[in-house]
Amino acid sequence: MNKTLRRIIIGAGAISLSLAAAFTLTSCNEGMSAYEIAVENGYEGTEEEWLISLQGSDGSDGSDAETETTYDMYEALVNSGEYSGTYSEFLKEYIGGNYDLSYLMNKSLLSTVSITMNFEVQQMSGFRPGSSSSSITTETYAGSGVIYEVDTNEGDAYIITAYHNIYNSDSITDDNICTDITCYLYGDDDGMTAEYIGGDISTDIAILKIDDSDVLKDNQYVTSVTFGEYDNLYIGETVYAVGNNYGEGTSANAGTLSLLSYDCTYDIDDYTATVRSFRYDAATNSGNSGGGVYNEYGELIGIVNCKMESTGVEGMQYAVPVSVFEGLAYKVVSNYENNSTTTNSKVSLQAEYSDTNSTVYLNTATGMYNSKSEVVVESLTSLGVLQNAGLIEGDVITSLELNPNGANSHVKQILHSYDIDEFLYWANKDDTLTINYTRNGLEMSTTVTLSYSYTM
Repeated sequence: MNKTLRRIIIGAGAISLSLAAAFTLTSCNEGMSAYEIAVENGYEGTEEEWLISLQGSDGSDGSDAETETTYDMYEALVNSGEYSGTYSEFLKEYIGGNYDLSYLMNKSLLSTVSITMNFEVQQMSGFRPGSSSSSITTETYAGSGVIYEVDTNEGDAYIITAYHNIYNSDSITDDNICTDITCYLYGDDDGMTAEYIGGDISTDIAILKIDDSDVLKDNQYVTSVTFGEYDNLYIGETVYAVGNNYGEGTSANAGTLSLLSYDCTYDIDDYTATVRSFRYDAATNSGNSGGGVYNEYGELIGIVNCKMESTGVEGMQYAVPVSVFEGLAYKVVSNYENNSTTTNSKVSLQAEYSDTNSTVYLNTATGMYNSKSEVVVESLTSLGVLQNAGLIEGDVITSLELNPNGANSHVKQILHSYDIDEFLYWANKDDTLTINYTRNGLEMSTTVTLSYSYTM
C-alpha cells in the first residue's frame, strides 16, 4: 500500500493589514476611506505615515502596527451605528475582490510545495536460520507543505509539513527521518533540497529548511502564508485544501468545515499519535498530507494530517489546527536560528484541566455561533508551576498572557482546556506568564516564570 495513503487514513479576530501601496477602504457612509476612519477615531498623521504604521516595524505582518486593524475599524463603525453586519461581511463588502474564493485558491498555489522524501531502509531476505541476508533499499514517497517564511534574495525558506511525511521507523538513520527531502514550487520542475530542523511527532507537525536555492531566487511570485485565527473558525465555513493530491501535482479543492475539534488517533509507524484536529469535506487524498487548509479569506487554518476511509464513509478529512502549529513553527525556527539545533522543548504548567459548563455563544468577530466551556483546574503537581503560583483545584482559568509588553508577547482567551497546552507552544522556559482566573466567582491574577519544560 502507498505509504502516504496509509498515513492519511485514520487507523480576537483582527486581521492586520500589510500595505505596500495606497489602499482605500470605502465606508458605508459618505465614501469615507480607511484613513479617514482612522483619523475620525483619533489617528494623527499623514496618510503616508498611516500606511507605514499599518505595516509594522518590519513591514511584514502588521502585528506591531501603531494604529487600527480592520477589526478596530469594524468595531468603530458598529459602535457609531454606521454598520450592522458581521466582521466577515464587513471584509467582503469593503475589501471586495481580493477575497474572491477562486482568486484565493489560485494564489495559495504560490505558498505550496510538493515534496518527495527518500528513505533508506534495511530489508531482510531468506527465511531459514543462517541463510538470511540484508540489503539497503531506497523508498520514495510524496507529500505536501506550506511556505512559512521565504527570502527570495537569499533563496531561503522554512516549510511546514506533516511529521509522518518525513518519518519512517524502518529508516536506517538514528532519528528515523528520511535521508533526502526535495521540495517543488507550483509550476516548477526544478527541485529544492530541504532538511528537517525540528517538529513534534505528537502533533504530526515538522518544519523543513531550504537554503540558498536558485529556484527561489528566480521565482518572482512565491510567497509565504498568512495565518488565520482558530477562535474565529465556525461550522459551515467555506474552506479549501491545497496540496500534491495523489502525488500528481499541486491542486486545490473547496469544501466546508464540518467539525471544529476531534481527536484523531492513528499510527505513525511505531508511534501512536492522538492529534486534535478539525474536520472538513474538501477532497483530500494521498499526497495532500502536510498541505494547507485555508479559510474563506485565504488564511492558513490547518495542516492536512489524516482522513477517514471506510465503506460508507465520505467527506471526513482532518487537519491540525493553526492554534497548534503556528506557535510550534515559531519556536522551532527561532531555536534553529539561535541555537543551531533540532532539539526542541515545550513548557508545562504541571496541572490537569477539564471542561465544564459548556455553552453556545455568539462570536461577534464572525457573527457565527461557537461553543465554549469553563476550564477548571482538576489537579496540580506538588510544588509544580501552577501550585507555586497559588492556584488550587477548582479555579477557573479564563485567559493567559505570555511575556506581557515584551518580546514574543501573546494573549489567549481560554475557551477550552486544549487552548492552554496549544498556547504554550509559543512559550519558552524562563518566559513570563500571567494567568487570569476566577475563584468562587472572584476574578484573580498571578504572574509566574515558566520553569518546567520537557523535550518534544
